[in-house]
This record gives sequence, C-alpha cells and structure tokens, in this order.
Amino acid sequence: MAKFNISVVGFRILIDVITQNNFDWTPSFQAHFSSFFFYFTFSCIFYVAKVNRFYNRPLIIGLIGITIEILSENLVELIAQYIVLGTTITLATLNGMIIIAISHSIIVLSFFNMTTN
Repeated sequence: MAKFNISVVGFRILIDVITQNNFDWTPSFQAHFSSFFFYFTFSCIFYVAKVNRFYNRPLIIGLIGITIEILSENLVELIAQYIVLGTTITLATLNGMIIIAISHSIIVLSFFNMTTN
C-alpha cells in the first residue's frame, strides 16, 4: 500500500520535473507530499471497513466512499499540511473538500456501475 502511495507522489513530482523549466524540488515536494497521507489513510480505512463486502450495494459503497474520502482528505491531509507547512484551515477549504469528496464518489460509483452491468 505504501509503495503505491509513494509512487503517486513521485509521479506527480516527476510531472513537475518534466513540465517546469526551472524545477525546484522544495515547492514541488510541498505541493505533493500531503497526498501521500491522503492515499495512505484512504486505502487503510477502505481496507479496515471491508468495503468489498458491499459489492452488490453500490449506494452503500458510495456513502462509505464519501465518508472515507472526507476523513482522509479533511482530517489527515489538512493536518499534515498544517503541521509541516503551517497551512491555515478555513471553513471554505473544508466545504470545497466535501464537495470534491462527493463528486469523486459519484464519478467512481458511476464507473463501478458501468463495469458491473
């Protein structure tokens, strides 16, 4: 699990290396390191919740997915950014992340339903 999460961060930094003329490691790492905590927490909670037992109940999977994404993104990723970078956590930031979590879950659930039918 952690290898995949590190790979995601590494891939994002690699994209920065390729696309930026004057690549600087520090801002790139600061922009992407917290996503490791998001993906790691998301995968751990998803595993612990044993979501695959709801394979035939996509609405339940969607609701669990929204909850897990909000917990992972809002709590863990924002706390990591706050501790390391001193990022301010605002109500607008939390609201935006909740909207993103809901839209991500709807998109994932849509693809899941298309592949199972």
